[in-house]
Amino acid sequence: MATTKTTLTADVRVPALAAIQDLGRELERKIETLSSDFRAVKRTEQLIAANENVPSNSSVLTASETPGTAPCISNSLVSAVPGGLRNAIRLLADCLPVRFTGADVLAQLQKQDFKFMGDPAAAVRDALHALSHGKEPTFRIAEQGKGGKHSIYEHC
Repeated sequence: MATTKTTLTADVRVPALAAIQDLGRELERKIETLSSDFRAVKRTEQLIAANENVPSNSSVLTASETPGTAPCISNSLVSAVPGGLRNAIRLLADCLPVRFTGADVLAQLQKQDFKFMGDPAAAVRDALHALSHGKEPTFRIAEQGKGGKHSIYEHC
């Protein structure tokens, strides 16, 4: 009786290898997402702890403060903001000049390593639009942009 040895042909090995590689890439993405979420939770915990330790009537100004303004938040805290881009922009409001453009906001967010999902300029533009409309806007449009010029916003 002759025995036949079965071997995998190239047709079977290549799809199996591709499936394993796809699974590996998917697992790497999930690990990165979990790591990023873990870092965000740690930064949020730091933010909460820092807020609990700051007296509400403190008369000492830090180097980033001027009278009549709130302190700018630290670089590591903006990236950990739960709730996304709009909340991050709200937190940055006191770090922005009296009048500012979307490019100013984008520069601040990039300086603080904010992670964007898509086109950062479009995301900031859309978030500023949403924050300048509705029942309780955070900003108002001081000058509407026209012909490729950016809109200029100011605090409400």
